[in-house]
Amino acid sequence: AAASAFALAAATFALSAATLAAAFAAAAALAAAVAAVSAAAADPPGTAVVSNTVALTSALANTAVGRIVLAPGTYILSAELSITRSVVLEAAVAGSVVLNAQASSSSPRRVLNINLGTSGVVQVIGLIITGGYTFTVGGGVFVQGGTVTFSSCTITSNTADNEGGGGVYVGGGTVAISSSTIMETQLQLVEAVLKSMVAR
Repeated sequence: AAASAFALAAATFALSAATLAAAFAAAAALAAAVAAVSAAAADPPGTAVVSNTVALTSALANTAVGRIVLAPGTYILSAELSITRSVVLEAAVAGSVVLNAQASSSSPRRVLNINLGTSGVVQVIGLIITGGYTFTVGGGVFVQGGTVTFSSCTITSNTADNEGGGGVYVGGGTVAISSSTIMETQLQLVEAVLKSMVAR
């Protein structure tokens, strides 16, 4: 009888140990799943966080990236940023990111040239766009197609020397601007922006 009781106790202990091990394994698997979900929520697929101009240009060229978050700082451009696909450009902190073309009559370039065709969508959020210079239109931003929205942006100190639209020129597509400021140095440039938007 004593032997039977001992065997039963041993079997019960073994079962409890196995159950405990299974519980620990299940808890570990659950923790890993929660961590994976949290990581995905913090950094969704298709999001790139950039902190310099080279990384920004690379992210724009990568079609797998649908949202680009720019770390605070000034991004000096040696060439205009050409956007030909749907993407979100967003400052990590609104007003803390400057896209500066540092252009002039001897070294002209826009800040953004957006040409999306008919179906593309671009969102520009919280950026300061400055330093563009062109002899045609859209020193800061030239929109040639698609749907483009500017939210909480400042577009300032850009020049279109001959034809106007120093800040934003809409040559095609649809543009919406909210909670943003467009500042020019010449009245005719503001008029050119407004006329081009009204015509669309």
